[in-house]
Amino acid sequence: MAEIDTVEKRSKKKRSDKASSKTSPSIIFIPAIGTLGDVLPYLSVAERLVKHGHIVRFAMHARHKHILKSLPGLEWVEIKSDLEGLLASDPEIKAAVANPSPFSGSKIQDAFFPLQQEWFQVINNGTKDANLLVITGTTLPFAFSALELNPNLKAVCLFLAPQTPSAEYAPIIGSSSTSWFNWVNKIKWAFFDKMYWKMFAGPVNKLRRAIHLSEVKTSMSDHLAAIRPHPILTLTAYSTELLPRPADWPSHIDMIPPLFPDPENRAYDAPKELISFLEAEEQKPIYIGIGSMMFTMLGESEQEQTIRTWIAGTKAAGVRAIINLSGTGKSIPEFQSDKDIFVITSFVPHHWLFPKLAGVVHHGGAGTLHAGLAYGLPTLILPFGADQPFNGDRVKIQKLGPAPIPIRSVTVSNFSSAVGALVNDTAFRQNAGRVSQQLLREDGVCPGVPAIEETSNNNYIPAPLPVI
Repeated sequence: MAEIDTVEKRSKKKRSDKASSKTSPSIIFIPAIGTLGDVLPYLSVAERLVKHGHIVRFAMHARHKHILKSLPGLEWVEIKSDLEGLLASDPEIKAAVANPSPFSGSKIQDAFFPLQQEWFQVINNGTKDANLLVITGTTLPFAFSALELNPNLKAVCLFLAPQTPSAEYAPIIGSSSTSWFNWVNKIKWAFFDKMYWKMFAGPVNKLRRAIHLSEVKTSMSDHLAAIRPHPILTLTAYSTELLPRPADWPSHIDMIPPLFPDPENRAYDAPKELISFLEAEEQKPIYIGIGSMMFTMLGESEQEQTIRTWIAGTKAAGVRAIINLSGTGKSIPEFQSDKDIFVITSFVPHHWLFPKLAGVVHHGGAGTLHAGLAYGLPTLILPFGADQPFNGDRVKIQKLGPAPIPIRSVTVSNFSSAVGALVNDTAFRQNAGRVSQQLLREDGVCPGVPAIEETSNNNYIPAPLPVI
């Protein structure tokens, strides 16, 4: 089989040619809606683009503003409507989202519409005089309308998880990443495409009518193909150690390495108590944390019970642990640290903490997943939904950690067994170490940024697929 000429390989060729690295300055809009883990990878791209002389409007929630460095050309656009804030403040909506039913759909849609309305407006306003829009995974349903309002606006899709149909893997919204037969995956993707648009068709068409755009009658992907005859460059920042690039992807769809935040100028002054805990014993601790999922997806009693289960399970396994409660609500009772358990309640950067650990347990977001593997850490996923079960399945398939345990199925017994395997299974440690060597050699920002620049300057031409 001929070798595929990927975006990453072409970017390396570009970097070897100084003349070709000169690009005209552009105004680039990047809307990053979501958790800190959703935002940081895109910020790494924005910072590199600014260093190359471009103006980047970076849209995100105010609660993440502390991570924004003061750089000439990097402009912050506030996204006021915050899904996490809504879920944390409205117990009824949180319960409806956590336990969906046919009767809760309209309640969820009514609560979400004001948020979606602002996201829609922010994207349309942010692209009015921009050269290029970076379409992120969370903004896809709202972004394509901006392309209709501004036919000259260029675009690049940049996703943190595989969102492009393929016969080689199943849709990311599901418990399994594979099927017995490729034709089953095709059917699943066709169904997913229709159901995904059905979730957004009502609110998006309502918003489109308000700005005098016609309703979308077909699926989102079909409509996008109709309004843009030339395919949009789509980059998926996901490790090929977890999922190889599917051979049936067309040439304008590619996979690049994960987007790691630049630790430069992000100095961290660790608490003395945390340093003492890390140095107290020869046995390295594991990390346990599910970020903002703790207070957005679990009720108060569930939060407390989950933490107690973690503590009991790690102690039963004879494992030391650092439990991250920085994403929990104020209602969580204070949990005391001891010689085996250290509780952190404020932000600790992954690049500082993860090299000092024996393993990681988390919800399965792509950012945390790649960060743990970059430091060679065996991984246990406790998924809620979205792409998290998919990521947990890839970890199991690649033997990088135990089988995922859905967060509401965690017990002291199964958690203790999984944590014991996490730190004691030699194969997990060796495989994670191998993946680490690959990830530390890669930099998704390097191929991603030149591809965005080439698209903005009308220079990007998708390479043809090889003849197989």
